Amino acid sequence: MRQEISHNDQHSGSFLPAYLNGTLDARRAGRVREHLARCPDCQAELAAWQAIQEMTLAAAAAAPAPSLALLEGVWERLDAPTPVQHPWRQTALHRGRHLWAVWRGQAPLVRQGVWITSAALLLVIALGCFVAFLLHNKSMAEALFAFCAPLVAGLSVLTIYQPGTDPRLELALASPTSPRAVLLSRVLLLLGYDLALSLGATALLTLLFGDNFWAVGALWFGPMLLVTMLSVLLSLLLGTLVALVSTLLLALAHLLAQGTLSVDWLNSARSALDSLWQTNPMVIVLALTFLLLALVYAPRQERVV
Repeated sequence: MRQEISHNDQHSGSFLPAYLNGTLDARRAGRVREHLARCPDCQAELAAWQAIQEMTLAAAAAAPAPSLALLEGVWERLDAPTPVQHPWRQTALHRGRHLWAVWRGQAPLVRQGVWITSAALLLVIALGCFVAFLLHNKSMAEALFAFCAPLVAGLSVLTIYQPGTDPRLELALASPTSPRAVLLSRVLLLLGYDLALSLGATALLTLLFGDNFWAVGALWFGPMLLVTMLSVLLSLLLGTLVALVSTLLLALAHLLAQGTLSVDWLNSARSALDSLWQTNPMVIVLALTFLLLALVYAPRQERVV
């Protein structure tokens, strides 16, 4: 509500700054002037505003004026064309940074037992390979590692996205992060960890037996991808127990097909099982297909409430 100045004893303090600056309209300025003529309190307040005005003007006059070069630089920056970024590039960069942040944030949320179990199992496998080295049995050492490394990786990811087996998943799903981003980050995190351990063991094998590093790595790399992605997909679709049994059955079928045990009905499937336990384009494509199906299904998982 506007405050009006009348000829009574009402003070005009709220109008004094505008009156001093000359921004009041003529009618209100005239009433303030009449009021000031008979009001000592408003006269004192006007004097205070006048002192403030004089000090402000004096401070502004004492401040050095900006140089012309500075002003020209400012205008050049303002007039310079803004670099145009394509929308797809901005989106890709934003999503990449977001996924990187999600990936880094999942490490503390994954249960510590997963890291310890994977490392312990691969350590046992490495010790078995060392025993094979002492027995001068190169083929046994390589076969043992090529069989066990994918199995360890597949088992390590069974509980990384199950509310019943990973209480910390509730914290991740409570954030605005996409469930697909959480799942992908955890799979890549655990897979990268198992890959790093397996590469170290592979280096040890090649050092002991003098074999080719890439040849030994090819024995387990493709199967590790396949078993890991299949375990993730089955754990989402059918549960952890079914995924565990299926992973073990796949490894057992591969073991039987290798001739460790003679089973007639497996002989016809030997070539198919052998091709699945190798590093070849078909295995890589199949593993990526399993991962894609898992990512598509991930939002269907019931959120923890």
